[in-house]
Amino acid sequence: MNLNLLPQWDIEQELEEEIINDNVERPPLVGKSPYIPPGLYNQSWEKAQDAYGPATLTPYYIEGLASDNEGDNQFASYGLYAATTHQGSVYEASGMAIPFLVDMIINVEHTQPIAASYFLARIALGESHFINTPNDLVMTRQREYHYEILKYADKLKTFYLETENEEVERLLCLYKGVLPDYLNLEYSNPTRQAAAIIAQGFIAAERRLTEHIEVVKKMMYESPSLLVRGASAICLAFSNETDADVLQLLYYLAEQKYPYIAFSWNQIQDMAAEAWLYAVDTETLLSQPDTEAPPAPQVTSIEDLIQLKNQSGKILGANIKLTRAIQNEFPVDRQIPYQYEELSPLQIRILRQCMEKNIELYPFRQYHLPDNTFALKRLLNQSDELLCKKVSTNYDELTGAPLWYKIECWLENEIYFSRQAVVRAISLVDTWALAQEVFSDHRCTLSLHSSFGDGIKERKTDKLISLFADALYSKSDVAITFLCRQIKTDQAKGTIKNIELTAIALLTLARQGKLSSEYFCLIKPYHNFIEYTPYTLPILSELLSYTPPQHQEKIAADVELYCISEKEDYEEDYEEDYEEEDYSEEENFIFVKQYGWEILKGCKGEWVVSRIIDAVNAWKNIQAERKDEITGDPFPYPDAVEILKNQSEVDKELIYGLPRF
Repeated sequence: MNLNLLPQWDIEQELEEEIINDNVERPPLVGKSPYIPPGLYNQSWEKAQDAYGPATLTPYYIEGLASDNEGDNQFASYGLYAATTHQGSVYEASGMAIPFLVDMIINVEHTQPIAASYFLARIALGESHFINTPNDLVMTRQREYHYEILKYADKLKTFYLETENEEVERLLCLYKGVLPDYLNLEYSNPTRQAAAIIAQGFIAAERRLTEHIEVVKKMMYESPSLLVRGASAICLAFSNETDADVLQLLYYLAEQKYPYIAFSWNQIQDMAAEAWLYAVDTETLLSQPDTEAPPAPQVTSIEDLIQLKNQSGKILGANIKLTRAIQNEFPVDRQIPYQYEELSPLQIRILRQCMEKNIELYPFRQYHLPDNTFALKRLLNQSDELLCKKVSTNYDELTGAPLWYKIECWLENEIYFSRQAVVRAISLVDTWALAQEVFSDHRCTLSLHSSFGDGIKERKTDKLISLFADALYSKSDVAITFLCRQIKTDQAKGTIKNIELTAIALLTLARQGKLSSEYFCLIKPYHNFIEYTPYTLPILSELLSYTPPQHQEKIAADVELYCISEKEDYEEDYEEDYEEEDYSEEENFIFVKQYGWEILKGCKGEWVVSRIIDAVNAWKNIQAERKDEITGDPFPYPDAVEILKNQSEVDKELIYGLPRF
């Protein structure tokens, strides 16, 4: 296909919407609506919630969509957008609005079903009110009330067959089996024609239809509208009728920066890119020359990565292609780390490109792939680090496995190797040098396969620290040398550097009974900025157990002093919003809620026990008074107070189970 001979875009005038400010306080509405859905104002809207509280304005928003006053129209549109589908979320009011929005579509005689169908689609899918790929047809993005709208599919389909309304056609694309197998594709308006062709492609992806293919192919080559040609290429890709011309046109469309085309087609780049990724194979993904690739993204999901654009408008950069290649070639149900012998040649090529192009790896945790460059190099056997060394012991059968594989398998599930076997394997090499490889630049270089916020990575890091402390048991001189250097650094700068290595060295000495008082300055919960905790709770708890009571009491007193200060700031910041609140009863609750909670759980001593008892009582009192404002859950350990009173030190397992905030 000669791309230079393609027609130009059918450019429509960009809508310059003017905000109507008539200084009228609504409701009531200013204009009149030719149709108000029956029963709209008979619902208990005040008992339903929208994004901002009781949904008392929602019926006015719905009626305002059909008002003959432009100010009413804007009041209604902005109101529904912000209250019932706020930032992609839906609310009780969203579900209550569905039958009335459907009623507005199928009964209003003027040409105003557009806004109502738009908001129904937003309620069904969230922030994105339309779909870019047939994958959305399998309900991958539906919201809570998706099926509530499906209940009205027959009525909406009848309206569509009578009117061929474009917006209702787009809405019905969200639901399998609702639209007819073959749509009317012969419209004189290019925008309307393109919409029908896209919808036909979604239907074909669902039902594997073929009768439209010849007609659509002819349009792709002969239409005077580039928009229609692009829609045809998208339709053919989703119909699994892909050839070189289709892929070339889709890639061209995805990589161009367009002028404004039409209100309903301002995301043509995304749709073309999705269609290209839908149709292309892995070999093409890897061999396609890079265009101007976006910078390494900071994303939390594959979907964020696919939607990423750079300033030039090009969206099919190396990141996007490699992301799709990983999706194609790596299973998601792998439970243990990969060995490089198990990778296929194609998988190795993908990972090598990821490394060469410096692709961020952490979005691929669900594929159990390495989450950092260090681990990726080891997986591809391109590193000569100690972690790549194969160490044979009498404790395991996988004598040929490299150290990193043994350690990661043990971290993933201890049934693969015993702790004794892993400690033995680590002790056979330069253990301290190995620890420095693992904790390089304040980052663990192993793949711990953690998701955001689940705490798995933190717990595995603690296990690693404990593991290395056991392996260094007979090499305390290395730990002493390191800690002496750390004391000088800490005293000079007021901070603890190399936290993980410091914890390993401290635990090594502590478990041998060699933890002298000169090292106590490194066992503290906070440094210059008291809100930051260098050690995790299990590590700090064990270290404190090797220190005398006066050291523990000093740390607890420092925490109390800080938390009281925080409480005063807390009350001052929220004084205007909570003037009627009395915080005196919450003093112990605030004490624990703020940064001291983690420390208190790991400390021992009668003073700490009594402090936690008071905190537990405060929690119970506050929950009884303000149940809905906290969690609404009952206190999980009703006998905790009595248990604590009858023991001389904090039961760690019990305290670990207390509520977290």
